[in-house]
Amino acid sequence: MTTRLCGLLLVGVLLALAAPAQSGPAGRNTLVIGAAKDMVSPDPYRTNDADSQFVYHLIFDPLVIIGPDSKPRPMLAEKWEVSPDGATYTFHLRKNVKFHNGDEVTADDVVFSFRRAFDPANASGRKAENIRMVKSYTAVGRDRVQVTLEFPFAPFPAALGALFVQPRKAVEAAGAQFEKRPVGSGPYRLVEWVVNNRVVLEANTDYWLKAPRIERVILRPIPDSSTAAAAVLAGDVDVTATVTAANLPVLKRDPGVEVLKAPANNYVFLGFRMLRPPYTDARFRKAVYMSLHWDAAIKTMVPQDLGLRAYGSVPPSLWPRDDEALREIALKENDREARELFQALIRDNVMPRDFKIVVAPPPDDTRVKLAEVLVANLRENGVGAEVLRLEWATYINYLESNNMIIYMLGTIPAYPDPDANLRWLFGSAGQQARFLNIRSLEPNLDEQLQKAQRSPSHREREILYRDIQRDMMRKVYHIPMYYLNNVVAVRKGVVKGLKPSQYWRWELATPWSQVEVTR
Repeated sequence: MTTRLCGLLLVGVLLALAAPAQSGPAGRNTLVIGAAKDMVSPDPYRTNDADSQFVYHLIFDPLVIIGPDSKPRPMLAEKWEVSPDGATYTFHLRKNVKFHNGDEVTADDVVFSFRRAFDPANASGRKAENIRMVKSYTAVGRDRVQVTLEFPFAPFPAALGALFVQPRKAVEAAGAQFEKRPVGSGPYRLVEWVVNNRVVLEANTDYWLKAPRIERVILRPIPDSSTAAAAVLAGDVDVTATVTAANLPVLKRDPGVEVLKAPANNYVFLGFRMLRPPYTDARFRKAVYMSLHWDAAIKTMVPQDLGLRAYGSVPPSLWPRDDEALREIALKENDREARELFQALIRDNVMPRDFKIVVAPPPDDTRVKLAEVLVANLRENGVGAEVLRLEWATYINYLESNNMIIYMLGTIPAYPDPDANLRWLFGSAGQQARFLNIRSLEPNLDEQLQKAQRSPSHREREILYRDIQRDMMRKVYHIPMYYLNNVVAVRKGVVKGLKPSQYWRWELATPWSQVEVTR
């Protein structure tokens, strides 16, 4: 989603939607998607936000793709071999696969794409974090690539789903302009991008897998959930993923709309910007946790169709399943104890008496309402608190600054393994490290994560990841809120064959799906 989240400017979106260029019905073979927000970049090595992922998954192909069964499947690599010690992979590329510009996909392009992933200048793309164990990568002729790992890593083929293959010559020739004219080998090519208005893709009719049935895809940013629902009901868009508790009942009642969902895989949590006291004090985090009846609040604000209560950071599609123990660890609402902890923090000069807790939700209905209820309960427990409202354009940047706040984010594992989730959330090199200050608070955690990552034993890895998750939950580095389903609303009879992906991508033309539009 993240599943990795990032902000961008939303100013003028509604005006843009009403512009003359957007009026009138879409073409007969055009799919119009209502997106939550505009993409940051169509280049996967330049960004990792969810709405950019929706676009660049359609433009570029990886070597390996994760199927609906959560297993790695061949993509640009038609097969691969693993050495007996599990440390060296040889990937065999499909022959005669062409990029959009007609150039053939070669091993040299794969090696170039590895270099782009590891280039520090592309750190914002965050693709290297999934494949840090790669020691070397070498082209063997035109159609083979040999990759050697620092240690055997069982889910490595699945982790390669984040390596999108790009044409070396085209990228080097375009330079900084590549973002405006991206060239991939995927089912669609970018033909127009009007910032905060629309992204237009056209089918790659020479696609090596199978020609897409939908000729044109238009993604329009519609951040407001009520506006998104109205657009689907009016037929202005064919599908939207901006389905919330507020608009779900309206969408489900309409006979011309079908609501579809994929199982929960997006972990949504409350995090603490732990730079200094009182946020670094576990008593403070526990007091915040105990100030709200989370089960009741989430049951009220997150309908069953949209998600379910989380007690740990690993979503239900991943192992290890440790639900019973995590429920026991989860703190229950206890206003008396919460007040006592807040008073103890004041007595011990950890928290000033006039300290104000700032809760900053991103601009979505559910998290804003949860933030409001939490703030009301914190005030009842004798502490100052307020909701800070931020737009996506400034949200992530605000978190990265030195502001002492409580924030709400979500993450989707890049591949079906607990490493993708726990290391991303709690490891010092992961996405959340900048927010958690985890390195100073847990100096041995990276070593524990590395031990789990390097273990050749599935059972040992399971135990190690289980213990790490329990420890993080006991210390309340996160307050787990809910696992979010991927829920989309589509115009019934217009969009056929669309199935939401638990990895949050539009699977319009894949080895297992072929979506079409009929008008």
